[in-house]
Amino acid sequence: MRVLITGGVGLIGSHLTRRLLDEGHEILVLDDFTFSYSADLSPRIQTDIAYRTSVLMKGARIERCSTMEKSRLRALLTGFGPDCVVHLAAIPLVTVVSRQVEAAARSLSEGMINLLEVLREASGVRRFVYASSSMVYGDFQQDPMPEEGPCNPVNVYGGLKLAGEVLARSYLKPTGMETVIVRPSAVYGPTDQHRRVVQKFCEAALQGGSVMLSAKDHTMDFTYVDDIAEGFRLAATHPAAAGETFNMTYGQARRLIDLVDVIRSFHPALALGSDTLDDHDRPTRGTLSIAKARRLLGYAPRYPLEAGIPAYLAHLAGRDWRMAAE
Repeated sequence: MRVLITGGVGLIGSHLTRRLLDEGHEILVLDDFTFSYSADLSPRIQTDIAYRTSVLMKGARIERCSTMEKSRLRALLTGFGPDCVVHLAAIPLVTVVSRQVEAAARSLSEGMINLLEVLREASGVRRFVYASSSMVYGDFQQDPMPEEGPCNPVNVYGGLKLAGEVLARSYLKPTGMETVIVRPSAVYGPTDQHRRVVQKFCEAALQGGSVMLSAKDHTMDFTYVDDIAEGFRLAATHPAAAGETFNMTYGQARRLIDLVDVIRSFHPALALGSDTLDDHDRPTRGTLSIAKARRLLGYAPRYPLEAGIPAYLAHLAGRDWRMAAE
């Protein structure tokens, strides 16, 4: 099968690419590298990007292309002739989207519509997989939260992701193309560059520093990158995924203080302080139900924090994280 992945040089995309290549699929990755390359990249980030492109993505064709470039997008897609398109390209962080609302909105209103228009014109594309987010639910009204639960986003990021779901389904419905929606949560793991909470806390532990918590009982359904990459692989390839929406997480919410405790089990010197600042842009979250993905796709996540954190710490420390993940 031929799979085109937008935003494929990112954390999820690079790990997904490796899995698909190992299955024998032909992969074309499109990425504009906006959030990967800049003049002030740290050596760690440069090393991670090099690892993604030269190891995880070895064997894939990689093209620099933004979804804003409709003509180039059309030419690349038409020339490759994919059976499936996985759309991961987006501004990856809630905090960045909140600061750059116009850029994020353009990515959706222009970039995604360009892609959908090209897909409507194309022949042979059977499936479109859209990377949404658990942020579409806003404050969780159920625990665990099922896919059919109410979607009431409380921040711009969640609102744009929900709009993307609606656009994908409405644009592609007349074509008969299968549309699959994936809603991840709190993804972390080797080569992440975006200073999410797990990365910040792990780096603080390795540096002998401290972490500040404003809401230690705040819960998140932390998802190791290998698990979400497998989820997207199933979304792209499994016949039963057609037309469905899936939560793809570990399936168990953990408190931030639990995250600290797991890290401390490897680095006991990690200090903990309290912060009076509260992030009002973040919804109240919990466990996402992954029963549907388990039942229809056989999705079976393998990495609780106790397994994912040592692998990530090994990566950050420059050790072989694949050994630690076993």
